[in-house]
Amino acid sequence: MRNGLRFAGGLVLSCLALGALAEATPAVWKEMEFKFSYHGFTTRYSCDGLKYKVRIILTALGARSNPHIRATGCEIGGGVAFAPRLHVNAAFPEALPAGGEDAQSFAAQTDVVTLSPRRPQGLESGDCELVEQLRHSVFPDIGSRVLTDSTSCVPHQANLGRPYMQLEVLRSTVVE
Repeated sequence: MRNGLRFAGGLVLSCLALGALAEATPAVWKEMEFKFSYHGFTTRYSCDGLKYKVRIILTALGARSNPHIRATGCEIGGGVAFAPRLHVNAAFPEALPAGGEDAQSFAAQTDVVTLSPRRPQGLESGDCELVEQLRHSVFPDIGSRVLTDSTSCVPHQANLGRPYMQLEVLRSTVVE
């Protein structure tokens, strides 16, 4: 049993070391603008709450820190919005073509990001419909590639263990 644990621990450390050695890619920030309308049956958000959730998801997927998000269709006084719409301005890494150079370039790396309850911090099982809608309307446009998707949300029901999605993204290796 003890040898099995050592082997498993060594295997985990080896995998982590290989991930750390992934090749860096020169990239530049690509400004993107998009609109997103949220229509939830199970979870409804205030406009500030929806902006917060979308911000943490986009940042986890490689957006430059603090994307600008403006909400419309909000209730006066910050209550729950029935049909909120977001106007988002965010920058995501875009790989330079082979041999390409740019004075604004930085090192970026392909990474696998998991979206699930508490990953990233602040995402909960009640956010299943939000992740599902972002998957179809936003994720393809920001250069992410869905690897695993077990985010089948059932309206009007708690979706324990959901959302669960893994995406391949390009993220800056420089901490801002």
